[in-house]
Amino acid sequence: MGVRDRKLAYMNHAAEALFHEAAVGQPVSVLFPPDILETNSTEFLAACMAAGKAVTVAASRLRDYWILRILPDMESEAGQNERIFAGMGNQMRDALSVLGMAAELLSPAVEQMEQPKLSRHMAMIQHSYYRLMRLSENLSGYHKLSRGADRLTPRNVDVVQLCNQLLSDLRLFVKDVELRFEAEAESLIGEVDVKKLEQLLLAILSNSLKYTEAGGQVTLSVRTKRDKLLLVIRDTGRGIPEEVLPTVFQMFASEQNFTDIYAGIGLGLGIAKWIAAIHGGTILLESEEGSGTCVTVSLPRRQTDMGGFQQEPAEYRSKGMRQILTQLADVLTYEAYQTLYMD
Repeated sequence: MGVRDRKLAYMNHAAEALFHEAAVGQPVSVLFPPDILETNSTEFLAACMAAGKAVTVAASRLRDYWILRILPDMESEAGQNERIFAGMGNQMRDALSVLGMAAELLSPAVEQMEQPKLSRHMAMIQHSYYRLMRLSENLSGYHKLSRGADRLTPRNVDVVQLCNQLLSDLRLFVKDVELRFEAEAESLIGEVDVKKLEQLLLAILSNSLKYTEAGGQVTLSVRTKRDKLLLVIRDTGRGIPEEVLPTVFQMFASEQNFTDIYAGIGLGLGIAKWIAAIHGGTILLESEEGSGTCVTVSLPRRQTDMGGFQQEPAEYRSKGMRQILTQLADVLTYEAYQTLYMD
């Protein structure tokens, strides 16, 4: 479809069939979030809600004219497979729970032996456990999100404090890439599901760290724009090849030619897409091969009126570092698991 002056200028038959309530001449906001075209880029990819449907949009600008393409939803074609993978994820998690408990019981004994070789082997076991746990949680979690079975538990949160604390915790493990934090204010309150927002951020940060070389930089910024809360993750990594870009939000779309031994199977950004959508938000991804990537998460800036606000401890603090160790398991090497933050 085509957009000019923020109005629908052209819709082909496929667009008309998909969005039958829209018509040429109407504002683009009848379908898409009103801020979707507010960017200086000439090309971008966006995961958002359009007329009640979760879609991925590829946008290209030619002078004052935007071309919007709704990318095929490969996920819906694999519905039966999703249920199978969800079951696999649950069974894996059951087995991994026993493995994790056994490893925790063995760890103190290994430490008392003071044998570097045994400690190294125990770290390898812990690393493999967290990598498999991440896969298991992503398989079952994606199925819940895509079927609308996973509900939000939102509460008022200081998003600046939450993001700053998350990045501080990441610095305990990430030593070869500079992690920077920026915020336009000391405090910005939003109504979010803390656990899911952290999962979203870790999925994006994990990808940034995975493809940013040593000595590079990853920056997390928090700012506002009118009634939106913007979380921006920008890296100086290798960027995403043009032919891969349209598939980055699709399940199992990890491109073999673009991965290394720590690459996953393409679930992380798909989950991030759904978490943003159930918050009523969007994800905008801009990337150029060799020039890094910028991901902007736009969420409605709202909060529950509770007669005042008191910051509660972030949920990942109450669970130690397990969430971070799990979500970054495909990025960190086993050495990071030799000293576990399990308290």
